[in-house]
Amino acid sequence: MPWPPSGLITPALFSITVIMALVTALMATPLFNRFYGKPALRKV
Repeated sequence: MPWPPSGLITPALFSITVIMALVTALMATPLFNRFYGKPALRKV
C-alpha cells in the first residue's frame, strides 16, 4: 500500500503538510523566546 493512501490526499497536499509541520516546529522555540523571554540563569 503506497503512502499516503491513494485517493485520500494528493501527493502535493501531503508534501505541503509535511513542510508546514517542519517549519512550524523549527519556528516554535525562537518565537517562544521572543514573546516570553529567556529564563534567567541562576548562579549556584
